[in-house]
Amino acid sequence: MSEMKHGAIADRPHLEGMGTREETIALWGELTGIPTDNIAWYEQFMALKIACLSVSMARIHGSPPPDLSALARRLGLD
Repeated sequence: MSEMKHGAIADRPHLEGMGTREETIALWGELTGIPTDNIAWYEQFMALKIACLSVSMARIHGSPPPDLSALARRLGLD
């Protein structure tokens, strides 16, 4: 998720010393010994958890709940 939101884009280079998405996944798989074949599922699950936390935090702080369709677009779930 960090690479998707904070990685290199046309007007911003990749942060020096920070691995690319592929490098980070490969390193994690190597260090943990856990296969990374289903990484897309885990990334989507993480996006769902972030959305749930956003809604919960809005309720806790008395803020109006976020626009769920806008939140889905921001998280790439639409």
